[in-house]
Amino acid sequence: MKVVAHRGLSQLCGDNTLLAFQKAVECGTFDALEMDIQLDNCNEIIVKHDLYLDDTEEKLYLKEFFKQVNVPPRMKIFFDIKGSSDIVPILEDFFRDKELEQFVFCSFNVKTLKKFRLPVTQGFITANVLRECDLKNILDNRTQYIIVDCNFLEKEMIDYCWSLGLLVYTYTPNTRIEIDHAIKYNIDGIIINNEVHNI
Repeated sequence: MKVVAHRGLSQLCGDNTLLAFQKAVECGTFDALEMDIQLDNCNEIIVKHDLYLDDTEEKLYLKEFFKQVNVPPRMKIFFDIKGSSDIVPILEDFFRDKELEQFVFCSFNVKTLKKFRLPVTQGFITANVLRECDLKNILDNRTQYIIVDCNFLEKEMIDYCWSLGLLVYTYTPNTRIEIDHAIKYNIDGIIINNEVHNI
């Protein structure tokens, strides 16, 4: 099972901070990083979860993340896209000359995912138990991951996603009980806030 650092090593170093991402890379126990991205009011890509931006707080720009954090090629980076789908053409410009294999572009918003023109790997995030007919309307052939809230893991849905060749990940179990609950489904990956051994 792959283990993904949710907003970096966020439980120790804060959400979506340079330090959280650096520590997640350095500790060596994570297979991937996850971060929230959106546009600020100048249409720059920032690493932030909440849609309401406070002009007094320090911003982490995506370009600064790539300058400051040396992510090894073996680690994937999952981008959880927040806010308007207007970010997509700006993301495509930003990533146009980069090797795309390392990146997974994810969203709760199907409109955002369907707007991509670059051949990017996509992940659909949900906090629902979805039926086969729901998933057929949502997913397309660019979707390779489905990322399900740990409270909504359900065997029938997981089995159907696997039948489509999707990788099934869950977010964000925090306690040992929640992690053990997720593990019993034998899913492909788990997105967590802290370093956990023996997953």
